Amino acid sequence: MPGKGDYFFTKINISGKDLYLVKPRTYMNLSGLAVREVVDTLALTPEDILVVYDDFHLPFGTLRFRKKGSAGGHNGIKSIVGQLGTENFPRLRLGIGPPPEASSVIDFVLAPFAEKESAALDAVMEAAWEGVQTWHEKGIEFAMNNFNKNVLAQ
Repeated sequence: MPGKGDYFFTKINISGKDLYLVKPRTYMNLSGLAVREVVDTLALTPEDILVVYDDFHLPFGTLRFRKKGSAGGHNGIKSIVGQLGTENFPRLRLGIGPPPEASSVIDFVLAPFAEKESAALDAVMEAAWEGVQTWHEKGIEFAMNNFNKNVLAQ
């Protein structure tokens, strides 16, 4: 369902606790605007949210939960840090692998997955969703200890 701002959201209940899933409708570089509005509207702190995003610095299939951290060159995270005024918010990085040598980063992140990756994407997304639910129910430390791995290397 559309939000009041430039985002879509839905609310689900997991183990008696509400979880809002939010997807900005802005360009990635402006995603902090949607995050700021959601945080303000729901009276959340930055520590209450989990930002999930792709990261070409991690091998395809790798999940990496973190309590906080820098933007690491990711413009969407830079926007969120700028809007929240802090780097102290949990995040889940989803590894999409490095761009091929002859490819630009922009072309790589906007291109469809390769055939081999497409075949494995369901397993990666399923593990990521399990990780998000675990974060929601048991916290970031538990999620870090149990989901920071390459789910395809098992």
